Amino acid sequence: NSTDSIAQGEAFQDSLAGSWDGFVAKFDRLGTFVWDTYLGGPLDDNVVACEAFNNGSVHALGTTSSTSFLEDNDLNVPQPHGGGTDAFVLQFNISGEAERGMYFGGSGNETAVGLEINATPEIFVAINTDGSTGLASSDAANTSPFGNSDGVIFSMDTTYNVWWSSYFG
Repeated sequence: NSTDSIAQGEAFQDSLAGSWDGFVAKFDRLGTFVWDTYLGGPLDDNVVACEAFNNGSVHALGTTSSTSFLEDNDLNVPQPHGGGTDAFVLQFNISGEAERGMYFGGSGNETAVGLEINATPEIFVAINTDGSTGLASSDAANTSPFGNSDGVIFSMDTTYNVWWSSYFG
């Protein structure tokens, strides 16, 4: 919840929007600062992982209680916030401008766990859910949650088209 030394210069979000926001900072290969930004809406939000791709884009994964912070920042989001807390992923271009975002969640509470980008490129997002249904693709290994707390893995391309998703628990 720091209010200074973040979002210097032109940032996607130049100030703290709630009592607790995440942030993303990019540095070049030599450790020189490139850009940084806050991430969040009016409620509690955090960032748990960031991955850079070889084209210079940065993908940030986090958890949000704010129901519309992606839309409030003029991003076209393929599905709305599901309720409770949701995980989100947000892509920034090489200049730090947000290009796309996506929520991962159902009617319950979902939290972000991990993010990985392979050489294909394929993006993997891991979240935890407290039992929300409808998060797995129809051809998934596990199409339904097992109990009160399950993992969900999403596989998608760099434009956030989901290829498959499955419950693990």
